[in-house]
Amino acid sequence: MDLNINYREIINAEFVKRRKSTSFYSLRKFAVDLGLKPMHLSYILRGKRGLSKDNALQVASALGLKSFELQSFRFLVSAQSGRSMLERSLAKQWLKNNSMKNKNTKK
Repeated sequence: MDLNINYREIINAEFVKRRKSTSFYSLRKFAVDLGLKPMHLSYILRGKRGLSKDNALQVASALGLKSFELQSFRFLVSAQSGRSMLERSLAKQWLKNNSMKNKNTKK
């Protein structure tokens, strides 16, 4: 997973994709599909709130991410919205280490 991408962009891209396939698809419905309250999702997408680790796993699962991608999404959320500097730092390190491993296995 790209370290430079914001997890909010991933969520928003999925919303746009679903909205294109169903024109009446709303942010409220998307929030329900992700297991979040609509206002909470709105705050997340506007950058006013972050996702918790538990909600990150729930959202990743609802987005259809599997194993490595799911864990990468969770660490991306922690790197950007972690409560402590230590949590953010450890998550960034995990992403850096595992993005290198993932690149090496794809070659």
